[in-house]
Amino acid sequence: MRPLASGELIGLEVTGNTTLLAERDDNADLSFERVAMPSLAAERADWLLDESSLTRRLRAQAGGDFRVRVLGQGRRRLLPEECDLLKIPRRENAIVREVLLCCRGRPWVFARTVIPLATVRGPQWRLTRLRSRPLGEALFTDRRVTRGALTPVHVLPGQRLHRIVGPASENQALWGRRSLFWYPGNKPLLVTELFLPQMWRALAEVRRGD
Repeated sequence: MRPLASGELIGLEVTGNTTLLAERDDNADLSFERVAMPSLAAERADWLLDESSLTRRLRAQAGGDFRVRVLGQGRRRLLPEECDLLKIPRRENAIVREVLLCCRGRPWVFARTVIPLATVRGPQWRLTRLRSRPLGEALFTDRRVTRGALTPVHVLPGQRLHRIVGPASENQALWGRRSLFWYPGNKPLLVTELFLPQMWRALAEVRRGD
């Protein structure tokens, strides 16, 4: 997969005021708007802005204890914002896959992948048969795949995407990022990754030597 082009990272500064895309819940729709946020710790910014494979980085942190816990997969109606980003009709179904990426027995990342039905026609049908295999392995080992802009997001308790995450959110605001991936023939999929409280606690324990 090709790297991001220069300038494709959107809306995040590590120092000073940070402009992010935060979720807004208008009429129960999922959408994002630019809001002023306080400075973000360098470690968290590093995870949000990392262009490499998240799966590979998590494996390195997990010390061999990494697994994918599949929460659900199937044809579903999408959130309005997802339809708009994928440029598909709002009432159209797509394949939705939701997983927890777990390190050392703890859920570190919630990932939601939306794959339009047109994308899985042809060789990409294999994306619907991943089971517990990480999606990142399929995307980052395929040289045909390109990645769009990596967009940091901040999701607050009570908002639709936050409710989808469920108990793993611990009812805390979540930092994450979102990006489109493209297969040849203008075939996109949308990946949203939200970093969970247990991840930040575990990394803090590593720094302290606990």
